[in-house]
Amino acid sequence: MTSPLRGLLAAPLLALVAALLAVGPALAAPDRAPSTLEVTGEGEARAAPDQAVVVLGVVSEAREAAAAQRDADGRMRAALERVLALGVEREQVRTGSIDLSPVYDHGHHGRGDRPQVTGYRARQTLEVRLDDPARVGPLVDAAVAAGLNEVASVRLELRDAAHAREEALRRAIADARARAAALAEALDLALGEVLEVQALDDAHGPRPFAEMRALAADAGPPVEPGLLAVGARVSVRWRLVPREGTSPR
Repeated sequence: MTSPLRGLLAAPLLALVAALLAVGPALAAPDRAPSTLEVTGEGEARAAPDQAVVVLGVVSEAREAAAAQRDADGRMRAALERVLALGVEREQVRTGSIDLSPVYDHGHHGRGDRPQVTGYRARQTLEVRLDDPARVGPLVDAAVAAGLNEVASVRLELRDAAHAREEALRRAIADARARAAALAEALDLALGEVLEVQALDDAHGPRPFAEMRALAADAGPPVEPGLLAVGARVSVRWRLVPREGTSPR
């Protein structure tokens, strides 16, 4: 007759043996070929800018604050009239900034003396959005003729960057596939189905590309729109499968 104690000990022993048999293959997994492969791909698309944002400014100085402000106001009004006369719509123009600050004389007039206020500086900026980069030169000419004395920035943009971004994504996917295929071949494996695709958020928006081409403009300062580059990065994970003619590992 079987002892009750022996029966109580047999059940846990059988469970332990079954667990070891199940864990055995998992412990040997590091010797097997990898089952998936994750690769990052990069792509870039280039397009000619089709709009420009120009920030123009005026800086005026006078001994009195009111005089400096009046001079800046008059120049800016004259410049606005000339800009609108070029055919720029009023909704494409907006005031950027208005600033009035004292001008100090920092000369050493004596030990412990504070800088002396010698006048005032007024500064105003005007932001103009153009639907054609070729109009930047004539715009700057008109603004300078009206009395503005500062071109703060000229920014070239794409009105709709979605098409360029889609092309950059396609190129990033192709780049990831080429890299993954090379790695799989080195492992004597092949790419199977795509398991996951992620668009990474550190891609860059439109930015100037090194290749430049000059505008055919007869007047105004030379403006080179060149090309804008839009970048994309993706992460793709594939299932790895045996190559044709080889046996699974």
